[in-house]
This record gives sequence, C-alpha cells and structure tokens, in this order.
Amino acid sequence: MTLDLIVWAPEAFVLLCLLVLLLYGSGTSVSPVIEGIYYLDTKNTVTIQPLSSAKEQLAPRWTEDSSNAISSNFLNMRLAGPLHISSHLNSWAITVCLLMALLVWYTPLQSLQAGGLFLRDLFVTEVLTFVWIFSIFCLLTSHSWQKSSGIIHLEYTYLVLFFLLGVHLLIMSADLISLYGSLELQSFSVVVLCSLNYGSAYLIEAAMKYFLLSAFSSSLLLLGIGLIYWQTGLTRLSTLQELLTCGGANTNSTNNDILTDSTTLLLLDTNTAELFRVAASSTAENFTAVLGFSTTALLLDISIWLGLWLIGLALLWKLALAPLHMWAADVYMGAWSSVTLLVSTLPKIAVLCFWAHYFGPLWSAAFGSAILFFSGMSLIIGGILPLAQSMFKRLLLFSSVGHMGLLLMPFALTSASYAFSALWAHLYFYVLTSLVVWALIQWPFNRPSTLGYSTFYRLSGPQYLWDLVSLNRTSPAALLAWAVLMLSLAGLPPAAGFLGKLFLFWASLSSDQYLLVLLALISTLLSSVYYLRVLVVSFVYNKGYWGSYAPFYSISAYIVVVGCTILVLSLWYLAPLVILSHLLALAS
Repeated sequence: MTLDLIVWAPEAFVLLCLLVLLLYGSGTSVSPVIEGIYYLDTKNTVTIQPLSSAKEQLAPRWTEDSSNAISSNFLNMRLAGPLHISSHLNSWAITVCLLMALLVWYTPLQSLQAGGLFLRDLFVTEVLTFVWIFSIFCLLTSHSWQKSSGIIHLEYTYLVLFFLLGVHLLIMSADLISLYGSLELQSFSVVVLCSLNYGSAYLIEAAMKYFLLSAFSSSLLLLGIGLIYWQTGLTRLSTLQELLTCGGANTNSTNNDILTDSTTLLLLDTNTAELFRVAASSTAENFTAVLGFSTTALLLDISIWLGLWLIGLALLWKLALAPLHMWAADVYMGAWSSVTLLVSTLPKIAVLCFWAHYFGPLWSAAFGSAILFFSGMSLIIGGILPLAQSMFKRLLLFSSVGHMGLLLMPFALTSASYAFSALWAHLYFYVLTSLVVWALIQWPFNRPSTLGYSTFYRLSGPQYLWDLVSLNRTSPAALLAWAVLMLSLAGLPPAAGFLGKLFLFWASLSSDQYLLVLLALISTLLSSVYYLRVLVVSFVYNKGYWGSYAPFYSISAYIVVVGCTILVLSLWYLAPLVILSHLLALAS
C-alpha cells in the first residue's frame, strides 16, 4: 500500500495542485478579477472602490492640495490579489510543472500500476520528464503575453494542467481502457481552450470542428476496443502483443504449441485460449477439430484486425497525418498561439511514444509496413499544401503534416534500434524549433493601420508572411532568429534540423526503403521553397512602409536566444544528443 502511494504520487500531486488552484483562484470567498483601491474623494474621505470604476475618477479628483498630498500614499494601493490573475495562476502552473518533472524523475520504478492500466519504466520516466520540462517553457512563452493581450480567463491555467495530465497518462498507458480515458481528457481540455479566443473570427469553427471530429475519432477508438474485447476478452496491450506475435510466428505449429506462456494462459479463460489456438493455426483440420468450421476463426482474425485498424486511425488522427489532417489548420487558426503550441507538440509526443512503446508491435504484426502509406501521403501533402499559404499559422501547421510523415518513417524499418534513435533525435529538434517559432509568433507586433502610417494596430504577433516585410531594417535580431528556425524546419545546414532528417534518411536507406526516401527528398525540396520565402520577404521586399515588433518580453527573448543557439551548436557538438537518443531507443 505504501509503495503504491509513493508510485502514484506524481498523478495524485498534480490533481491536488489543481484542486488547490481552483480554490485559490476562483473560490467562493475570492474575487481575483475585481481589484479594489483606496479612493480619496473631494471631502478627503477615503473609501474603497473597485479599480474599474475608480480609475475613471482619479484624474479630476487629483489636486496639489497639501491635505490630499498627505493621503496620496493611499491612492492606487492594491488591497489584495495580483495585478493580473491569469498570469499569476500561470506562474503557479509553471511551479507545478517543475515539481512534477522532479517528482517523476525521482519516483521509484514499478512495472504495472492500477491493475495493469498504466506502466512506468525507464523509457516512460525519461519521456515524462522531458514533457514536463518542455511544458514549463511553453507556459513561460505565454506568461507575459497574457498580460499584454488582456487575458483574464482563469480557466486557461486549469485546462492546461488537465491537458498536461492527459498527456502524462497517455504516455503511461498500457491498456486500451487507459488509452481511451487519456485521449478523452486531452480532448475535453483542448475543446474549451480552442473556444477561449473570443477575438478570433475562427472561434466557433475551431471549437465545433474539433469537438465533432474528436467525437468521431473517439467513436472509432471505442469501436476498435469493443471489437477486440468482444473476441478476446482482453484490453491489456502486452498480452495482445504476445498473442499476435505467437500466432504470426508459429503458423505451422499445432494448437498446443501456439500459446505456451503460462502467464498468458492465466489471463485467458479456457474458451478464449482455445479460440486463439484455432485462429493462430493455419490448417482446416484444426478449425474443424475445435469449432467444426473455419469461418469462425476467419471472423476472429478479421475482428481483431479491424479493431486494431480503427484504433490506429484514431491515433493517426491525433497526429494530424494525411489523409486525416484537414481539421488541424482550421482548429489551430481559431486558438491562441499559446494553445496552438501546446496542442501541436505535446499530444504528438505522447502518441508517438505510445506507438513506439506499445502499439507499434501490434500494428506491425497485423498490417506489416502499412504505416508507410500514411507516411508517404503526409510527406506529399506536407510539401504541396503550404505552398499556397500566406498566413503563418496555416503554413506551419500544414508543414507539420510533412514532419509527422518523417517521424513515422522509423516504424516501418527493419533496423529498429538505429531507426528509433533517429526518431527521437528528429523529434527533439522539431519540438525545440516549434517552441521557438511560436515564441516569436507571440512577439507583439505593430502593423500600420488604414488611417495612416503614423498609426498602428497592436497585434499579438505577425499574422501573415507580409508582416515581415523589411524585417532586416526594423528588427535584425528577429530576422536572424527567423533565419535559423526556417533553416532548421527545412532541414538545411547550419541548423540542427539537418541532422534530424539526415539520421532518418540514413536509417531508411539502411532498410532499403528507397521510394520512401525519394518522397522525403521531394518533400524537403518543396518545403525549402515556402520556408525560404519567409527570408526572401524579410530581406528583399520593401514597400516603403512596414510593421515592426514591439518591445519583447524578457522571458521569451531568453527562450528564443537559447533555442537558436542550441539549434546552431548542435550541428557541431552533437555527441550528448546522439548518446541520449540511442539510450532512449534501447529503452523503448
């Protein structure tokens, strides 16, 4: 009991922190949004009024009278609460993420938890630590942005923590039931987060489209789980993997030789084990000996394969892979950039880790290299669709389809260890580049208004490619950061994204996947066109007037500088990353 309590401490800790933040930020006795000040009226009487009503009366009431000057210390004195409650709660969320990273790293390992629903081993521990640390930087990029944009939604912080808990549980999932619950926890949080951006014209479309398509994806997942459970009575992924592996590797064996693992037989009742013996056998005599006809065994195989196919489609939908990608750009367009950063990186890390750790062997045993179809389509779509985009969000999110196609390449290769080392290396560079890109997009931007060149619209960041016209004159440092990031996304030296693609291409060539490498090279060539167009617009185009970046937040500026430095230096000092990626591949 004590060991179970210690092992479950990280999950219990984040739930407790959520409860405390809910009581702290939105309790019945708390008014965090309305702040009061001491207000000095004309009769020198000090009263307490809400800041929203008192601030309009401060200017006419202020005089140089000495009696007022004595009491002026009371003026504008905050009674209680932070200046900006949303960013204040965001600071507490950053603290929770830091404590979770430390707690996950130092929590002792245990094989199975909650009756086998979750697993924590070395691979899971390393990935979870990276996810919580990455979440800290995601929240830091949005910390000051919330103040400048006037964000007062208290539920933003709560939903982000719920979302991170869903990602955490998905990485630990070792059962189909826990897989469904983790994905639903993420979907619930993302639907509400996408609907908070009231200033966007895409608000309703983003929220409704994600809600409806996520419900459809969940229906596919539940149908697949139901088909597998109907035929086997099992939902534990490790047991299903053993059954499919035994059935595929011993097609010429007798019934009694198919399932010899005593631990597997203990998990199955007599009838279910007999059905699996029949399904794994390839002879009609064995079918007749147990069931009397072969159609039942054929139905059993089809049901399991169909269930795995539906579960795979639901997971690929979360990755926004072609042809299941059409929802992503419209949904992310209506969300805040901070939400887009979270949703476009963390769920993909979680799904890829779950696929590599558990679902990949099941998919390979049932469908072989069918994943290459989705990888190839994603490479083509990710190279062509962004060519017609002029909005930053749509360009980046359509291009992410191509990156997901690259990240799927190792799952169909024969040299598993080297392939997964390439996978984790490229994934690391991709999420690091995405973090810095979205930090730059959240940089406040001044765009000239239609009233004249002397007046500007203050935006939360550049919205179109043409906002970066003559950036080399207005913000040379920002242009240098954009250059490093675009080269990294395109996979060109001297940025580290070149090494990620190089590792993947080398692993694919080692497994004789020449057609897939050709598609990846064509996709890289096409992606270089729209990535380098950002630099062309910034350097070459000059319309005589242009927008400019406003003063940058110090936290985000540090993230951009450090991130770009890592992307450049990693090309020359890569030994620690190579070793870490190799160890992570061995652990998976």
